[in-house]
Amino acid sequence: MEPIRHFEEYLTAHSAAAIGLGQSGAKVYRLGDNRIAKHVQRRLLQNDETWERYRREALFYSCYSGATHPFLPQIHYNDLRQDELLLIMQEYQPVSQARLSQPDMLDGALETLAQIHALPVPEFLTAGEAAPFHLDDAALEQSLQGWRSVLREHPGRFSEDDLQTVAESINPVNARLFAPRLALTHGDFHCENLLTDDAGRIIVCDWQNCGVGDVTGDISFLLSRLSADGYPLDTAQALEIYCRHASIPDPAPLDSQMRLANLNTTFLFWHMYLHGSPEDRVRQLFDHMVEDLRVLLGR
Repeated sequence: MEPIRHFEEYLTAHSAAAIGLGQSGAKVYRLGDNRIAKHVQRRLLQNDETWERYRREALFYSCYSGATHPFLPQIHYNDLRQDELLLIMQEYQPVSQARLSQPDMLDGALETLAQIHALPVPEFLTAGEAAPFHLDDAALEQSLQGWRSVLREHPGRFSEDDLQTVAESINPVNARLFAPRLALTHGDFHCENLLTDDAGRIIVCDWQNCGVGDVTGDISFLLSRLSADGYPLDTAQALEIYCRHASIPDPAPLDSQMRLANLNTTFLFWHMYLHGSPEDRVRQLFDHMVEDLRVLLGR
């Protein structure tokens, strides 16, 4: 495409419809020829952090494109300026949660994710130093008392001994088993950001949260979002599929990282949201946390 001097004038002249605001303030338009435009003005965003995410997406598309990587959208125009950007890309079809949970589509999504994780990390992304999760004494005691309070809302139904074991073991087991597999990650890998082209190939969009992290973060997020939408999937099976496509011979190390993440998140945060919850809801989370610890202690 020829360079566009004034983004708003171009969009006024060429847009068929304004789809609405995108994440945190981007304006999204449908153009002719099955194209979508995303216009971002820094002054209209909530904060500079939001601008940096959009800037990261534009930089990502400057490094990688659908022309060489079929799982990326075709970008027709990408102009990043000091305080404004315009992306014009091909329009694709959405994928429903029900469709994504089917074996063939799930296999394709995890194959695509393995291909993403195999990409070289672009120079504009930097990796922080990876360190094991660790709770100081105050945070440990706060989470322990928070969970104890939740369990005591259901007298005699839960083991406080199991809770105590979690509190005593969480730091040592993290220190012993923390072994992230760092790679380029999408950072928001779920159904709404997965599309298909006319040939049925998966296209991954919305790269504002790309970064460097453990590969299991993308896998966990995909599975957790599907579960929240009523389509729970077997984690072990998903890991086997991913490892097959990523040529990883043993899924156990990845499974350990996913169990550590669940253990840490559940112990640290979930007690805050479970007061007044029915027993079944508390049991679902508590038993999963205890089981994850049991498996990890055996490794």
